[in-house]
Amino acid sequence: VAKGAGNRTLTDDDPRLVALPLDLDDPASIAGAARAIGEAVGAPDALVHNAGVAAVGCVEEMPASVSAQIFSTNFFGPVRLTQELLPVMRAAGRGRMVVVSSEGGVRGMPAISAYSAAKGALERWAEALSPEVAPFGIGVTVLVAGTFKTDILELTPTYADPDGPYARHHAGLDRIGRWVQRLGRPPERFAPAVE
Repeated sequence: VAKGAGNRTLTDDDPRLVALPLDLDDPASIAGAARAIGEAVGAPDALVHNAGVAAVGCVEEMPASVSAQIFSTNFFGPVRLTQELLPVMRAAGRGRMVVVSSEGGVRGMPAISAYSAAKGALERWAEALSPEVAPFGIGVTVLVAGTFKTDILELTPTYADPDGPYARHHAGLDRIGRWVQRLGRPPERFAPAVE
């Protein structure tokens, strides 16, 4: 949370930058973070939904509980946080929601179907939210920023059998991972895209 930043750049050691714990899978944590945001800044000028988790595995390989976890973090968490913060943003008559999506949200991608579905759901939700909140001075932006070198691939659990019936899809994902590491942009270039 940034307090009174205006158009000035914030650094990690800036006293106007307040770190808050938030677990998007825990409704109590979401409510607590929303209260803390209200105490720190009142109505936020912007809310950026950038959390994301994934898992690799074709539909037949993926445990339903893993798909549910991906939806919890990538879709239901942002929905709950928005519901918590909308009343103060609406009362202030201003604000912007930025929903960070992915190419996987634009089109379904093999071996990451739950991630694609959750990001696609988040995009459709944001499109529906936009006309609902526009009369209150709140804007909604869906940002498909492109490829950045982040650690999401290294942190992504795999439920894929490389020798199983879906091996060709997994080989394709390995190629994509190498391509991202070689050609993806550094994460530091992401903030200007959001700004």
